[in-house]
Amino acid sequence: SVLCDRDDLEIRFPGALSIERARDENEQTLVTAFLGITDAFEVQWKPDLRVHGILAAASIAGAAGGLFAQWREIYPNVEGVVGGEGPFPIFAYSDMVVIDPESLLFRAGVVLVTALGTVYAWRLFGRLGRKGAEALALVLIASSGFLFMVSSGHFMMLFLGLEVGSISLYVLAGISNEHRESDEAAMKYFLLG
Repeated sequence: SVLCDRDDLEIRFPGALSIERARDENEQTLVTAFLGITDAFEVQWKPDLRVHGILAAASIAGAAGGLFAQWREIYPNVEGVVGGEGPFPIFAYSDMVVIDPESLLFRAGVVLVTALGTVYAWRLFGRLGRKGAEALALVLIASSGFLFMVSSGHFMMLFLGLEVGSISLYVLAGISNEHRESDEAAMKYFLLG
C-alpha cells in the first residue's frame, strides 16, 4: 500500500492484478495493489485542469498574436486598410499556404470560435476529470487543422487540414463515458465522415 496526500499524483503498480483506491479519515488517498508480481510502484504527476487551461489560453493568445503580426505584415500602415493596398497575397511553404486578407479573416474566425468554445466547454472539461486535458488538447489540434485548411493554397494542404481537424473531432465526439450515445455518435461520425 502507498499513502498519498496529493490529488494531482497518479500512482501505478505495473505488475499488479488489481488496484484499489480509497480515502482515509485525513483526506489522503490510499492505493493498494493486490497480488502484485513486484512491490515497485510508479508515481506520475497529473497537473490540475487550471494548468492546462493556462497553457490553452497561452496557445490561443499566441495564435491571435501571430494573426495580428501577419495582418501588420500585409497592411504596414492604417491607411493601407482603407485603401486596400498591401503586398498580398504572400505565399509560404512552396505555395501551399496563402496569407491574404481573406485567409486572415477566416483564421481569426477559427481562433475566435476556439476561444469561445473552450470557455463555454470548460465545465465539461472539468467533468471529464483526467480526460479533460486530452479533450482540451484535441480542441487545439482540431483548430490548428482548420487554421491550415482556411489558409491553404493547394488542394493537398486543404485535405491535410481537413483530416487533422476532423480526426480530432472524431475522438472528441466519443470522449465522454457518461452517455452511451457519445460512443454511438463517434462511430457514426467515423463511418459516415
